[in-house]
Amino acid sequence: MILIIKTNKHPLHDEEFVKPVIKVIDDKVDVVEIKEENLKEKIKKADKIIITGTSLRDNSYMKHWRNTEIIKQLSVPVLGICAGMQILGKIYGSKIVKSTQIGVKEIKIERETKLISKKGQKLKAYFLHNYTIKENEKMKIIGRLDYPEIIKIKYKEQYGLGFHPEVMNREIIERFLEI
Repeated sequence: MILIIKTNKHPLHDEEFVKPVIKVIDDKVDVVEIKEENLKEKIKKADKIIITGTSLRDNSYMKHWRNTEIIKQLSVPVLGICAGMQILGKIYGSKIVKSTQIGVKEIKIERETKLISKKGQKLKAYFLHNYTIKENEKMKIIGRLDYPEIIKIKYKEQYGLGFHPEVMNREIIERFLEI
């Protein structure tokens, strides 16, 4: 079962950040809010986890990021999208830093992974965020813009993306499902 963890607090934002991810997935999914009390139990039962993004003005997910800390102890594939990347960063000891990015930007790919295999090339991606995470020794950088790193991989098959592949680059989500 694929678990989708919603970071947005307003149900209207599901249309922009959750439903487009679900459309890429043909399998059964369980959608749960990050603030849900039994989230840890659902995380333990998941085969794969996707943590979605949220709107620019909604950072309420940061009050509840510790509900996902158990992910660090698991070996299931995880894909953190935008706010989801920030949550993965917090789990692995990164600091959140201000970095507003809106629109289509080019990322220089520095490392091939199962999700992105264009080392040395540029990937156009859609960004919509006010924050990113600082690099630390626990992560491998996949790609970056001209300032703090934007795409990361954490241990095994846990990936964080500072952009929205549900808008552009849906094939990244499809590749994640094949892991």
